[in-house]
Amino acid sequence: MRSTNVLLTADYSQIELRFLAHFTQEPALMKAFREDEDVHRTVAAEVFGVKPEDVTRQQRGRSQDDQLRHYLRASAPTAWRDASKGWTSGKPPT
Repeated sequence: MRSTNVLLTADYSQIELRFLAHFTQEPALMKAFREDEDVHRTVAAEVFGVKPEDVTRQQRGRSQDDQLRHYLRASAPTAWRDASKGWTSGKPPT
């Protein structure tokens, strides 16, 4: 019998924002994901007070950068704590 190796990867689009939408039940985010809209455009529209179709490329980029910055800021303390203890996975060293 011949062995076959398979490599499978997945990138779940905007997973952090999907969690945020679920836990906060924010109507604009929920609608964006439910209707498969560009969520970064939707957030930019809310932030800049314009219609989604009027969001500029610069506004979308700024909003996307800000979302990433907030996510990293929120997750950095946990990552730093784990790294400082030598943790390389979800389990503490034994």
